[in-house]
Amino acid sequence: MAREQAGYIASLHPAAVLCQGESCYTYALVDRLLNQGIKVLAACSRRRVREYRTADGQLHRDSVFEFVGFREYSRAINMAG
Repeated sequence: MAREQAGYIASLHPAAVLCQGESCYTYALVDRLLNQGIKVLAACSRRRVREYRTADGQLHRDSVFEFVGFREYSRAINMAG
């Protein structure tokens, strides 16, 4: 599936692609896109958490995710050799 999608995406000649989701599929797609010289990005967010107890003693947690920017995927550098 990643092979077909990478081919389709490349045919669109994008300036960049936002790619995130299920980890194994994302890895396969990002790898193929990078091999074709396509810039691949992931969205980054900050999580703000608020915890509080209600009058009956129950603990509640509210999480808000705030978009902070994009991070570009790049090839890992071989540090072993």
